[in-house]
Amino acid sequence: MTVQAVVTTSTGVPVPSATVSFMVRVGGGFVSPASVESDATGRMTTQWTLGQVAVANQLSASIPGVAPLPVSVALKDPDGFGVCFQWAAEVP
Repeated sequence: MTVQAVVTTSTGVPVPSATVSFMVRVGGGFVSPASVESDATGRMTTQWTLGQVAVANQLSASIPGVAPLPVSVALKDPDGFGVCFQWAAEVP
């Protein structure tokens, strides 16, 4: 499953070169790469392989100095389903 994110300031300005780290919290599986740097437009992409456990899978995304953002998926086999989110925070 593709995970796409946009890192912005609280006023919507894209944040380039922000390092976003991902960690699987629930359901097993893995994310690769586990750490991604945002591009010039604040965007980044990683791949999330859901675990074999039939529960809602949960991934957390974090930027140093900013509270982690939980991302949950209630599907075991999403068949190409992707997750997109925008992260608006004051990035140090």
